[in-house]
Amino acid sequence: VLREQSVRLDKLSQDILSLARIEHSEECGNRDFAVCDLSDVMKNVFTLMKPKAAALGVGLVLLRNDRIRIACDAARLEEAVQNLVENALRYSGSLTIELSLESDGGRARISVADRGVGIPYEHQSRIFERFYRIDKARSRQIGGTGLGLAIVKHIAQLHGGEVSVTSEPGKGSIFTISL
Repeated sequence: VLREQSVRLDKLSQDILSLARIEHSEECGNRDFAVCDLSDVMKNVFTLMKPKAAALGVGLVLLRNDRIRIACDAARLEEAVQNLVENALRYSGSLTIELSLESDGGRARISVADRGVGIPYEHQSRIFERFYRIDKARSRQIGGTGLGLAIVKHIAQLHGGEVSVTSEPGKGSIFTISL
């Protein structure tokens, strides 16, 4: 119990620090950007998360991975996509999670899709808020800090983009970062 709680508190403190750093970068205009290939970001997340997904009996698929070069903070974008995959693994109950990167009218679209339980419409506008939980009792059992989607939102904004969700209960969710 002590080990589990110390891991949980460590994750919470790391998430709070990460969010504070991102918000500070947004406020000060500090952007540590370099030109990178987003397909490398996607490959890195896929390689890192595939064993974790397999251990949970979930298939992780990289459906599309267009070569898109942009000025960005690659480490932050990897963190954002990893948070989306971890949430899909933790909350969706899906047997397959699909990652995708594609060019759409001069913008990059990164998507993480699952065919799990979905998110009720009345909660979709609030899930990017800090510490917001749809089902607090279930969240305590599953874990997580309640900061992952807020971090994703701020990383997208730091890059001049946005994150959105399309979800239907019983059919799954698609989280999309547009840059």
